[in-house]
Amino acid sequence: MIFLPVTNAGARAFTINVGDAVFVMRTYFIAGQEDTWKLDVLDADNNPLAVGISLVPGADNLFKGLGDTLKGFQLYVFQEGATIGPESLGVELNLVLFMPSEENPFGPVDDRDAAIARLEWPQ
Repeated sequence: MIFLPVTNAGARAFTINVGDAVFVMRTYFIAGQEDTWKLDVLDADNNPLAVGISLVPGADNLFKGLGDTLKGFQLYVFQEGATIGPESLGVELNLVLFMPSEENPFGPVDDRDAAIARLEWPQ
């Protein structure tokens, strides 16, 4: 499990090394009728693997169905505040990435609040 190093300091890119896989992840905020943070996932050569993923709290695995390269990886968004805005990413809105070998603690029958409480958030 990796807590992704997200911040609300505007558009930002960071690299995640997971075994043989290297992902470049880019976050950015789209202001409009529905304010939302987005995520692009690229390979080590900056080729897009998935673009424009809306960071929706409570959604079941945002990587589900996005192709073989991301198969097995699971991305979850956790929201602690009431709204999503340009200041929320990394403060009230956080991302957790689970590896293919890790058990998903957020099964469909599981109580999401209890599962979230089991996570040890970085300080």
